[in-house]
Amino acid sequence: PGCQVYVLNTIGLLSALYAYGRYAYIGGGFERGIHNILEPAAFKLPIFYGPKHKKFNEAVALAKLGTGIVITDIFEMPKAIKKIDLDPKIYSNIQKMVDLYLSENSGATAYIVEALDL
Repeated sequence: PGCQVYVLNTIGLLSALYAYGRYAYIGGGFERGIHNILEPAAFKLPIFYGPKHKKFNEAVALAKLGTGIVITDIFEMPKAIKKIDLDPKIYSNIQKMVDLYLSENSGATAYIVEALDL
């Protein structure tokens, strides 16, 4: 009650919908590996994903920062959301840490252009 959940099984809509979200769950983390987490990170959302994320540098880094929240079963996510919702400082801190991560890891285009000597 009182919750809106969007479950999508399509291509091309996610990046626009993250703007309306408060949390994001990224699939694949219980199978082969997670899907793209940079799109929800751009909107500074707490991002949940499963344990099979170790091949993805950004997922490992965000988990270390506490902004990527690794879950191992279906019961962990609701508990984590409740904890975050009960303390607005936690949500705010997550947003600040995601912003810091994105700031520190931006500039790839300039680096590539420079490396290619264009």
